Amino acid sequence: MALSQIRRLVLAALLEAPSEPRTPASIAGRLGAPQRLVGMVLGELARQGLVEELNGSYRVVDPVELALHAVGTGLDPRRVSEHLDWRHFESFVARALEEYGYTVARNLRLKPPRAVEVDVVGVGRLYGIAIDCKHWSPRTAAPSRLVEAARRHRERVEILASRWGETGLTPPSGGLVAVIVTLTDPGVRSLEGVGIVPVSVFHDFVSRVEYYVDELDLPAAGL
Repeated sequence: MALSQIRRLVLAALLEAPSEPRTPASIAGRLGAPQRLVGMVLGELARQGLVEELNGSYRVVDPVELALHAVGTGLDPRRVSEHLDWRHFESFVARALEEYGYTVARNLRLKPPRAVEVDVVGVGRLYGIAIDCKHWSPRTAAPSRLVEAARRHRERVEILASRWGETGLTPPSGGLVAVIVTLTDPGVRSLEGVGIVPVSVFHDFVSRVEYYVDELDLPAAGL
């Protein structure tokens, strides 16, 4: 088993129970991997500040940081995100935007009248992206539920665009795009003028947002 493969397997094992201390022996036994190599991976993660070691056991410092690192090693973002709760899922999305140079606001709220709250807003070079995060399991991601979520999110984004000056954020020149980031892939790419982006392709979406806005014909609300 190659070290790169062991590294990914160790990361996945740590993310399954990030608050639980793990020893190299316990992880190696579960993975069927050499304990020496597992220990090397854990030591490397400790030096990077992603895990902390105490009396021979290792605990995750920040699940979101570890998740982003895991995706960088080649782990499937959906598999990684399954081990994050909805709060960590929002943080994962926000930090992915920051990695691409976006200015990010989380849980952006506008007061009445017409109060709205948006999970994550990222302002990039051309577009602003207003994101509703849906950490739904396949059992709860019914098509009708997603259509309703898209409609409601579109309404929120239109209000947000009309009151952008209250956010304190720089207005992007290309306008504001509405997006729902989903844990699973619902098989559609846009609904009600809202981009539907599975987390598995979110990094690609952010890195090529101009392409996706054009390809999906997403309306950008003027600010």
